[in-house]
This record gives sequence, C-alpha cells and structure tokens, in this order.
Amino acid sequence: MKQLLFILILFLLRFPSMLFGQDLTLDEFLNILKETHPIFRKEAFSKKITKQESEILASLDDWLFSSNLALRYEKPAVNFAGPEKMTSIVGDIRLSKTFWENGTTLEAAFRTGYYDFKIDPFYGIPSSLIWNQFFINYSIPLLRNRNGFLNRLDFDLKQYEIDISKIISDEKCEEFLYATSVRFLEWIMYNEQIKIAQKRREIALMDLERIQKMYKASLVDYVDVIRAKNSVLNMDQNIDFHQSRWIALQSEFAQLTNMKELQNYRPVFNLYEIHKIESESTIIEKILKTSRLIVSINNQISQIEHQNKGLINQRKPDLSAYTNLMVEKIDSNLLGVLPVNRPTAEIGIKLSVPLDNKEMKHSIQLNRLQRDRLMEMKKQVERELTSSLVNLNVQLKQFQNVLKLNQDLIESTRQKTIEEMRLFETGRGDLYFVIQSKDEEMQAYLTYAQNAFYYQNLYLQFRSLTDELY
Repeated sequence: MKQLLFILILFLLRFPSMLFGQDLTLDEFLNILKETHPIFRKEAFSKKITKQESEILASLDDWLFSSNLALRYEKPAVNFAGPEKMTSIVGDIRLSKTFWENGTTLEAAFRTGYYDFKIDPFYGIPSSLIWNQFFINYSIPLLRNRNGFLNRLDFDLKQYEIDISKIISDEKCEEFLYATSVRFLEWIMYNEQIKIAQKRREIALMDLERIQKMYKASLVDYVDVIRAKNSVLNMDQNIDFHQSRWIALQSEFAQLTNMKELQNYRPVFNLYEIHKIESESTIIEKILKTSRLIVSINNQISQIEHQNKGLINQRKPDLSAYTNLMVEKIDSNLLGVLPVNRPTAEIGIKLSVPLDNKEMKHSIQLNRLQRDRLMEMKKQVERELTSSLVNLNVQLKQFQNVLKLNQDLIESTRQKTIEEMRLFETGRGDLYFVIQSKDEEMQAYLTYAQNAFYYQNLYLQFRSLTDELY
C-alpha cells in the first residue's frame, strides 16, 4: 500500500497538470509549435538545400586532376619513307585550377611516351625512343571575366537565391503561426463564453430557488417557475455547446503539437488587453525598411542587376595575357645519337572579338524589362502594405472606443437588472422582465468578449503584417 502511494505521488509530481491542469499562454503555445511541428523543420531543410547547392558551385574552383594512358599500334597500308610499323605507349597527367579571386587559370602537365618502330634499310635511324614533355600555362583575363567576375557569377547569383529562399520559408512559417494563433484566440473565446454562461447559470439557479419558494408561498404563478427553469436549461445548453467546441480545439492542438498531455492544459490570455501602437508614420517607415516581402523583391532586383552585369561582361572582347613554359626531352637507344633537350618559353596576348551576338543583346533587354517589372511590383507591394497597415491601425484605435462603450453598456444593463429585480420583489414588476434584463446583461458581456476577440485578431494581423510573429 505504501509502495502504491509512493508511485502515485511520483506520478503527480511528474505530471501535475493531470491533477490540477496547467496554464498555457499564446507565446508558450507558439514556442511548442516551433519545436514540434514538421513545417518548421521542412522549411529549415529548404534553406539548407539552397545553401548546399551554393556549396556545390563553390567547389568549381577546386584543383582538377586528370590522366590518360594509351597503347597504340600502327602499320601503314602504303609505305614510302616512313616506318613499316610502330608501337607506342603514351600517357599524360594534368593538374589545373581556376582562381576565382582574379579569374586566372593555371595548368601544368607531364606527357611521356615510348615509341618502337622499324625503318629499313636506313642507317642511323633509331628503332625506339622515349619522349618526355613538361609544360606550365598561366593566363590572365584582361577584359571579359576580368577579376574572375564570370567565374563567380553563378555562385554570386545563388547567394541571392539563398536569401530569397530564407525569406519565403520564414513567410510560410509566419502564415502558419498567424493562422494557428487565431485558432488559439478562438479557444480563449470559447473559454470566455463558458465563463459568462456559467455565471448566468448560477444566477438562474438562485432565481429558480427563490421563485420556487415564492410559488410555495403563493406569491407568484407556476408559469414564473417554468420561466426560471427554462432560463437554467438555456444556460446548460449554451455551456455544453461551448464546452464541446472548447474540447474539440484542445484535442486538435494536442494532435497539432503531437503532445497528448496538452489535453490537460488550459489557455491563458488577457482577451481585454489594450495594446499600445506606435504612430502611423513610424510604423510605415519601419515596414518599408524591414518587410520581408519588400526585402525579397529588393533581392530579386539585385540578382537581376548582377545577372545583367554578367551578360554585359560576356559581350566584351576576350583579351587575355598568357605565358607558356615547356621542357621537352627525347632519348634514343642508338649509340652516337645525342639526346634532345628543348626548353621553350612563350609570352603572348590572345584576342577574340564577337562580331555580333543577337542572343546576348536580347537577353540584356529581357533582363532590363524584368527589372522594371519588379520595380513596379515593389511599388505595388509597398502601397498594399501601407494601406493595409493604415487600415489596421485605424481599426485598432477605433475599437478601443468600441470596447469602452461595451463596458458602459455592461454597467447600464447591470443597473437595469437591479431595478427590474427591485420592481419584481415589490410586486410592481414581472419575472419575465427580470429574466429578460439578466439575459441582456449576459449578452452585453458576450458582445464585449466578441469585440475584444475581434480586436485581438486585428492585433495579430498587425503583428503578422509587420513580421513580428516569426
């Protein structure tokens, strides 16, 4: 028995919400979603994928190693002065790299070959030889691809895509958080409706008890008892209706967060809180600078402008300076024939000029048109954002007055209920008007809650529009 009691105590300490329930604020709920919902991990992978694609492009400036080995046999069909037959083994290895910092290219290679042939009856011609060659080539672009601009172009353009991808992912996450936050507000609203209905039911039960006593004393008619019972039944019906929706949302959130224990949590939120909003000019100035939508369009514009620079660069003449260093050596197996050592050095300039490139010209024009369209899109988005922001700002300020009027209406209906009750108790009023007045008082509370819900929903829209939710 003691052991069972000890286990029960440990369980309750581990899961206190199972016994007492646990409060859950909106911020806590959103943090749980960020940790548990797949959409956030999915969007994180989207950003990582784009980043990894960029790393692939960055690897294009790695050192490149290549090699080749070939065995060859030749026997000409007609032979006048060449060899009757020749067998050779030829191989080479190469190492090359393009340097993104300045666009230069470096290539080094070693080639070697063994040749075995027969030429009769000439004396002095070797029957085999070994040929070796080593060379280094280094080139520097002077016009096209100067400073490695074209080498880095795809990588640089990808950096804009990384930023855009992050913005798109963040925007999707914020849309999800906004939609879920509204559902959380509905959960709070159902909770408030239950509280109001329960309070009205308590009053209705007290009225029923009092009316039943008055009926036994022959002070009221039986129809008054029925009216009092109907008032209680109406409140029972309202409570059950709102509780069913409250429980349904609680179960939905438990599934959404993959936390079954969430079914033991209760939402906490100040539905009637009034928020302080900055001045309209300050908000507009802020959103034009920081809005993800505008930043995304700015990135797209910068990307197209950078791409256009690449197209213009490709139209330039291909002028480059280069240097070649080569050492060649030939050894024969014939005595008396000296080996050949031939070093060679070369410095030069290469020029290639495109006479006409209509495709490139049209591509540049297309880029400029796309840029102009994005500029107009930016103006459109700025206007839509600022107009929506002004609309929300006005509504938030005006609704503060509406909520103040709701408070005044609650107080007025409360005074009316007191007066109707006084008239009824002195025999100058009817129970019908008492019940009607109390229903009006409850409706005033409900209207206040509904308007407060709408006000908080507006504030959530405001936070989402200014990218504050994520």
